[in-house]
Amino acid sequence: MDKSSNVLDEQAAAIKEFMYLLSGFDGVNVTINDLLKRLNEHYDADRTCIFEVDGNSDVSISTYEWCKEGLVSVRENPRNATKSTFRKWDEYFKDETGLYVEVNEAFRAESPEAYDILSKSNVQRLVVSPLLYKNSVVGVLSVENPHRNSQHLILLSVIASAIFRGIQYSRAQKQEKALEKQLEDDISAIGGLASEYNQLMVVDLESGQFDAYIGGKKASKEFMDFTGQGTPLFYDGFVTAMQFLCHPEDLEQMLKFSSRDYITECLKDKKRFSTKFRCLDLEHNYIWVNFIVIKFDAINEAPTRISVGYVNTDAEVAAENARQKQLKDALERAEAANIAKTNFLSNMSHDIRTPMNAVLGFARLMEGVVNNPVVVADYLKKIRFSGEYLLAIINNVLDLASIDSGKVQLDEGFMDVLDASNSFDAIIEGELKRKNIKIYPTSDIKHRYVYADSAKLRQIMVNLVSNAVKYTGEGGEIHLEFTELPCDREGYGTYVTTVRDNGIGMSKEFQEKIYDSFTRERNTTDCGISGTGLGMSIVKKLVDLMGGQIEMESELGKGTTFRVINTHKIIDSPEKFLEKRLGQNEDNMDFKGKRILLAEDNELNAEIARTILEDLGLLVDHVEDGVECVNALGKSEMGYYDLILMDIQMPNMDGYKATRVIRNMENRLKANIPIYAMTANAFEEDKKKALEVGMDGHLAKPIDVKLLVKNLTEGFGKPACYV
Repeated sequence: MDKSSNVLDEQAAAIKEFMYLLSGFDGVNVTINDLLKRLNEHYDADRTCIFEVDGNSDVSISTYEWCKEGLVSVRENPRNATKSTFRKWDEYFKDETGLYVEVNEAFRAESPEAYDILSKSNVQRLVVSPLLYKNSVVGVLSVENPHRNSQHLILLSVIASAIFRGIQYSRAQKQEKALEKQLEDDISAIGGLASEYNQLMVVDLESGQFDAYIGGKKASKEFMDFTGQGTPLFYDGFVTAMQFLCHPEDLEQMLKFSSRDYITECLKDKKRFSTKFRCLDLEHNYIWVNFIVIKFDAINEAPTRISVGYVNTDAEVAAENARQKQLKDALERAEAANIAKTNFLSNMSHDIRTPMNAVLGFARLMEGVVNNPVVVADYLKKIRFSGEYLLAIINNVLDLASIDSGKVQLDEGFMDVLDASNSFDAIIEGELKRKNIKIYPTSDIKHRYVYADSAKLRQIMVNLVSNAVKYTGEGGEIHLEFTELPCDREGYGTYVTTVRDNGIGMSKEFQEKIYDSFTRERNTTDCGISGTGLGMSIVKKLVDLMGGQIEMESELGKGTTFRVINTHKIIDSPEKFLEKRLGQNEDNMDFKGKRILLAEDNELNAEIARTILEDLGLLVDHVEDGVECVNALGKSEMGYYDLILMDIQMPNMDGYKATRVIRNMENRLKANIPIYAMTANAFEEDKKKALEVGMDGHLAKPIDVKLLVKNLTEGFGKPACYV
């Protein structure tokens, strides 16, 4: 028997085996991959795979594959070959059942692009057979690098044809199951949708026929007779009904909505769309109705069958309109706030530069008149006034930031109500004299001693009176009234503070914004009056914090009245508080012999602090950071230092950590030494943190000498062991 006969016999035996396998092919027990694996074993090949041409892109894609372990999958790493890459093979496929290819130099000369793709995948030879559909090549069955049976082309052709038919059969089954599932889903969807909507129509777009469902149940044919001439088609019937029910302003959109072309366009590559119309309800009122269209076809197919349902969304539309209005109002407020902040920054730039120019200008002028003490004293006075104004601007910004962040809390204690009425004299004295403004205070107070936050009440008073002075012309008048009214709460009094001026007044429009941050009726340049537009915002927030009320009356050209109403707990026996106060009278304090340990890293600040302290009769030792402060106290004799003034932000060790170290010293006398923060960290939370780490108090820079003396008096008066 010759060699060719042996080949045919081997192929016949192999074909018989594969036909047996194919007879059991069902996509579950025997799969395409099982057949490819067996084929790969028959040829002892590296890889057996099916390539199919994508009809949209003409790219050859591996749809099924079996390869030896360790090889790179061509499904995960596509070769990006097109049908034209192997077009030469189509000519062979017409005459032969299969093709054996050696990927060599001859093949390279004939098909350079194919050679490049195959050689990069280490394909040295392959047997390949076409997949035919309607006499056209739609793919190939390829066995790569076969080590035996490479001449079994008939086998490959038969297997290719059988496998491809199996693939088509499998896909048809899947499609049939998908259609069955789609039908089940449609039936389920109709039932669900019908119960969800007020009314539902299931429409065949081809014929125009439709079924209607109400409350989840199919409606009678009579119900669907919109025209009275027998059940119409959807397009005619829907339009007839809607022309009567639809709001005239929405009619054009409704007519557009009911056309097949419009529905088809809206459902292109989508499953649903919706639109809203106003329609008459049973009580003949127009309500918003949402019409939802859903197609039963696949998402990428043109619609042939749809559902049209509607629900009453009047409440939802009203809620959405309200939400949109809120968003619009919020946007307008945000835009107004941004404009106000921009104006604030513009004013702030002007208001800061004006006193800063005075500080720098008079400092330069002083250099030329150092031998004229009268002129120097005048320049120094003006520099101090400008510096105090700068500090007021900074304090206003810091106060507002603290209040807005919720970090400001009331600190109530003993207070003389009448003290607050006099707390502004020194601040506005110069401006009163310059503008020749008269202040007329009156009081009707029965209980002057109360529990209250004196600092915040003074701040309110200072802002109100400063504003009155600022906006009152030369020769004007300011009336201050302090009145106590009966209170419903036993042991409490209602206190009313009234500030009334005959100044320039405010427009009604601006009165609505008077408490907004960064807001002024006219800027500094326009009116020549400096300010940041924060004062009244701070006043309002502080009054609210205290649970009080603020009232305002104003008229352009006639003046303004502010009235602050607060409730405070009355102190019936103030004697013990007054005795304590008398004992701490700063004018009687003598600090001679007391020694301060000053921890301050900034040389200028240290020089200023040291000079002030020495002028008070104190002895001062200066260190530059927390480490030096701890060491100095640790090495000193018992009782050598009476008090520590501690900066917070210092190199090596900050003031907080230094305080903790000192409070944990073994020597309890040294550990309990009074420590006061003296820092530019001036927020409320900075004060709170200073107390939390064990400090006795907090002094903000720049140094207020009166406040410094008060705290020193308090610190020196504490017993040696009080912690």
